Amino acid sequence: MLFRSGDSVKRGEALFIDKIDDRIRFVSPASGTIKEIVFGERRRLLKIVVTVAKTEEDCLFDVSNLSDKQALVDTLLKAGLWQRMVQYPFQKIPSPDSTPPSIYVTLDYDAPFFPETDLYLKGNEDALKKGLEVLSTLASGKLNVGISLKSSAPDSIRSLATHIIDGDYPANDPGVFLYHNKKDASENASWGIRGMDVVKIGQLFLTGKYPYKQQVVVAGSNAQNPSHVNTREGVLYKDLVTSTDSASRYIAGSPLNGRNGGSDGSLSYGEYALHVIPEGQEQEMLTFFRLGLNK
Repeated sequence: MLFRSGDSVKRGEALFIDKIDDRIRFVSPASGTIKEIVFGERRRLLKIVVTVAKTEEDCLFDVSNLSDKQALVDTLLKAGLWQRMVQYPFQKIPSPDSTPPSIYVTLDYDAPFFPETDLYLKGNEDALKKGLEVLSTLASGKLNVGISLKSSAPDSIRSLATHIIDGDYPANDPGVFLYHNKKDASENASWGIRGMDVVKIGQLFLTGKYPYKQQVVVAGSNAQNPSHVNTREGVLYKDLVTSTDSASRYIAGSPLNGRNGGSDGSLSYGEYALHVIPEGQEQEMLTFFRLGLNK
């Protein structure tokens, strides 16, 4: 942690750093006062609560040099967007000192109830193009961009793709894209990134400010108004949805592999969906005598 409770923080200012590599920063999506820092077992950092100021102040980042690879790396590190990329095969944060064999980008989300491509790209096409330009420089031109055969993206975005992906979940995962497209074992250490994170990189280099706004989906049988929502990173679950049942499970991300955040949780970095579903602890009379074909 770089701050204590009661300290003031700007939007885009680093809150904490990676113990292994202190160049990797995690920044604040809001400007205000740090109200609380919550730790779990073994001092594991669970959450940082920021009281948002009425007038927010942004950190400014140098985005003037798009041709210098090292300058791009430094800006992504300082702005807290470097860790939106993962390195395969273990999906770790890439080392800033390494060069990827290639970078794999997928523009569509095929996990249940994630933002539709045409909706999250609406008004963000320039940001996507700028983000792909930055990634191409990082990958020394070895950039693979996949779009689903059933994608809702407009033709102007389809023309940016290098590959068409035909298949259902999890075909549009960058790791699956890499697995089916690699030519030899040297590509096993390639990097991957999803479309909405590419948009954030592009927004950073278009504005020089941390891109705190994002579109998320609120879904699930216990969510009263399932919908796409334009909000900000770190938003509280209670500000997104009112559950119809006190015994609800709040899943940030995909319901298949997301994070159970509890009813008082909030969306963290890179989480673009909130699913509210029954906890599933209801008991039934003599259920062990039934075949359970509807389970």
